Amino acid sequence: MGENPSLEKMWKVIESYGIKRAIFENSNPTEETIMQLYEMIEKNREKNRDDVTIKRLKEFIEKMNSRNKS
Repeated sequence: MGENPSLEKMWKVIESYGIKRAIFENSNPTEETIMQLYEMIEKNREKNRDDVTIKRLKEFIEKMNSRNKS
């Protein structure tokens, strides 16, 4: 996967996902726990992008099929 992102970058991603840093820090997370959460969020984002791409491709194919039937 390459180099690990900085702790600050991971926090920015986590917070952009709606998780409040101050609240999460109350659980005294380790850097490893923060990394795991960050990776889960990134995997979810990738999956969502894949799902959107597949949806758009299906819509495009349906559109092309209806044009060809006309």
